[in-house]
Amino acid sequence: MHLGDFEKGLETSKEVNVTNHLEAEVYNCVVRGQVPKGLDGTFYRYLPDFPWSRIDHDDVFINGNGCIDAVRFQNGHVDFKQRYVRMAKFVIERAARQAVLGKYGNRYMEDPRVKHMIHSTAHSNIVYYQNQLLATKMDSLPYVVDPDTMETKGVYDYNGQYKAPTHTARPKIDPRNGELITMGYETKGDSSPDIAYYLFDRNAKKLEECWVKGPYASMILDVAATDKWIVFVLNPLAAVPVEMMHTVHHHFACDPQKPAVFGVLPRRGPKPEDVKWFHFENTFIGHTGNAFDGEEGCIYMDTSVKYEKLFWSSSPEQRSNLPLMPPDPSKHKKGSYVRWRLDPNANDLFVKPIELIDLEGDTPKIDERFQMQPYKSLFFNTHVGAHKEGPKGASWNAIARCDVETGKYDIWNAGPDTALHGVAFSPRGSDGEPHVYSSIHESPLTLYSTRSP
Repeated sequence: MHLGDFEKGLETSKEVNVTNHLEAEVYNCVVRGQVPKGLDGTFYRYLPDFPWSRIDHDDVFINGNGCIDAVRFQNGHVDFKQRYVRMAKFVIERAARQAVLGKYGNRYMEDPRVKHMIHSTAHSNIVYYQNQLLATKMDSLPYVVDPDTMETKGVYDYNGQYKAPTHTARPKIDPRNGELITMGYETKGDSSPDIAYYLFDRNAKKLEECWVKGPYASMILDVAATDKWIVFVLNPLAAVPVEMMHTVHHHFACDPQKPAVFGVLPRRGPKPEDVKWFHFENTFIGHTGNAFDGEEGCIYMDTSVKYEKLFWSSSPEQRSNLPLMPPDPSKHKKGSYVRWRLDPNANDLFVKPIELIDLEGDTPKIDERFQMQPYKSLFFNTHVGAHKEGPKGASWNAIARCDVETGKYDIWNAGPDTALHGVAFSPRGSDGEPHVYSSIHESPLTLYSTRSP
């Protein structure tokens, strides 16, 4: 790679993670402070990395190759590994020494060498399931990675039982029975509104499969689940017509005319006609924090919301970041953490959120032992300071510890020029006292010892 090409790649990726071209193993890392000796386990971090100059430099940072860090804690010591996921894209690029995919999600710009292959970049999430890591990207099937050696084993389709071409990056695992709830969008081709739902038991045996047609094709960032229901969360970051993709457009674009939509489907025994579509205003719904069944038969789902601008978007009319809707002076805020009440028996399908935390942010994280149950506390990435968009583009520089019952929170601020990765959480003892983890933009991992509020 020429230096100029490297600098172009660096320019695009600097917002979140600087391109590092690195695969490495470090035994007995230097530690600043002290690692709790009772901490025994591995922290996995995923990130997009750009080892090659891209085909189109008018692209977004989430189009990089999947790279996974494993940080192993044991007896107060720390070891480190970093490996690329060997998806089809990476293998071909490594041999060719050049990028082969075009603009994010646009298969019509791709190199002929990857035509008809799985296009996963394998960097949206890491899921531990069946004693293996699933490296996920919501527009493709996941890849299996060995949790110890970090070796890529291949594409995962649940032993041939999963037929959809896409798979959410954030499946939900029921902590009580080990069942995995997952879904895929655009399951019948680019810009198709079709969605596939799957339920697997702890041994990866398929229990349920149901395909439904949504109101529009959306980049579905997350899915929620309760004991009885699942919820598809559709954002107005919508797929553009295939004809526009042929004109070198991004796959998705902010659509100011479309509402946020929630599709409710029974978790067990679902039929396509059972789905019910609730809607709100033209608002961006971030990631889900938790969901659970209410005593009155309704569903409570907690999410972050963003009332103005997406983390990135490209309008069909022009390639620029645009507000979802005109700023509302009465709101005096960009976003918050909210609760949605969805009643499967309701006739009025318009829903409004109830604010839980008056704080803009995303990537809410709870103790997953309380997933699909009422809960009290969570951790939340947010931003503190004068920068309107954060110090590193789409990233945050602070972590909030929140009480969803009282709305109170306290914040740890990493500083005005620091960007934090999403929060990770591990419990400490039966009372839920947590260790909280986050990495900063220059790659050190920070470990916090704290108590639940």
